[in-house]
Amino acid sequence: MGDWDCDGEQTPAMYRRSQGYMYLRNENTEGVADFGFYFGNPGDVPLAGDFDGDGCDTLSIYRPSEQRFYISNSLDNRVAEYSFVFGNPGDRPFVGDFDGDGVDTIGLHRPSTGLVYFRDTNSSGIADRSFIFGDPGDVVFAGDWDGDGVDTVAAYRRSNGMLYLRNTHRAGVADAQLLVGSFRYAMPVAGVESIVGGTVVVPGFDPPPPRRASGPISISGESGVVIEGLHVSNPDGPCIQVTFSANVTIRNTTIGPCGGPGVYLSDVDGATVVGNYVMDSSRGVLAHRSTSVRVDSNTFLDAGRNFVQFDKVDGPGSSISFNRGQNALGDSEAEDLINLFQSNGTPGSPILVEGNRLRYGGPSRSGSGILLGDGGGSHQVARGNRLVDPGQVGIGVAGGYDMRVVDNLVYGEAHSWSNVGIYAMDFSGGCDGVEIARNRVNWTAAGGYSNGFFDGGSCSNLAVYDNDWNADIGPEIF
Repeated sequence: MGDWDCDGEQTPAMYRRSQGYMYLRNENTEGVADFGFYFGNPGDVPLAGDFDGDGCDTLSIYRPSEQRFYISNSLDNRVAEYSFVFGNPGDRPFVGDFDGDGVDTIGLHRPSTGLVYFRDTNSSGIADRSFIFGDPGDVVFAGDWDGDGVDTVAAYRRSNGMLYLRNTHRAGVADAQLLVGSFRYAMPVAGVESIVGGTVVVPGFDPPPPRRASGPISISGESGVVIEGLHVSNPDGPCIQVTFSANVTIRNTTIGPCGGPGVYLSDVDGATVVGNYVMDSSRGVLAHRSTSVRVDSNTFLDAGRNFVQFDKVDGPGSSISFNRGQNALGDSEAEDLINLFQSNGTPGSPILVEGNRLRYGGPSRSGSGILLGDGGGSHQVARGNRLVDPGQVGIGVAGGYDMRVVDNLVYGEAHSWSNVGIYAMDFSGGCDGVEIARNRVNWTAAGGYSNGFFDGGSCSNLAVYDNDWNADIGPEIF
């Protein structure tokens, strides 16, 4: 990868070692090379970098048989401008701006021992820095992982698909880890305008910007903590876990892949989760035994069992609003995309599920797009949401009291798991004071018939009015 046309964005090049031929492209798209040329001998190793600090990347080569680097500062030249010897036989070269002066220089990795060493000038001599990092056999390369203008090393381990990133020039454990997948012939690269490895990108959903990589974050017994501007991943458990804390903010952060919930909150008094991009997790956001929790304006992609679940969330000021989420239709682990379990708002400040756009569930035969009153609860409102094929049910009221389902758009095609657009039925040992009004629903059950609404006959004081159960709406509502 390199900035071949000096536009600030790095794009790919390919070197055919059998011929010594370079192919370069100026866009990150498929297509033929924009230009190409011969440089070096068959068997040479290509290196990309800004070797003179002019803001443009060029291609140079390393000749393993000589331990010699041939540097060219122009893509118009077909011969090296200078060369130098550095390293030992078997060492593997990489390139980085290791001192932040704007000039890329040469680094070397000794796979047999994990030794990393490099110079701050492109010349022969002893290393300016050296240290051990990673395990023998790792693939080492460099990039500016924390945005401080200095390139540091990372190690890609093919055996487990993990990327280990270090933010300083010294031995130590990785400052961040990312699961990017195990590929036998993968070659890691770093570049500007790329997304941190593992990000799920879906048409119609803008990918997040590049963010500083972070391993799992665990907070307990704190107040006023803000987590912001990171890419947090943890293949072995929750990405962000907050317990016994107050007034916590998690915002503008990329979260995932995660082996557990993207965000897990327990015994938290006041939490704001806003503007995040949550992907590839067992659950998106799980709030347990907490108060005043806001989960607003986030993106969820393939986020597991629930995009958001409130489990025993009580008190005023809680909301799940203006989020967007999507799963793989019929190939997800989703149950309820949004679930309120034994959770209670207040008469003046109900738990508000509003303005969310949710798409695709299945194949679960028990999941819903939005489920209110699961296990009971009170003072909950689902208002102004748009749901497309969200599961076996669009919106359900499963119990509790003072429940409102109003002004929603719900569309569902016939799938093997499809049941009903909206229902009200007591599954929780009490159901009273339910309003279902002004909803527009177009729902086709698995049998191919329209099934917009079901009244289970077990909710007292059920008011159903001004709904259109055969609305002229389709998947475009999303």
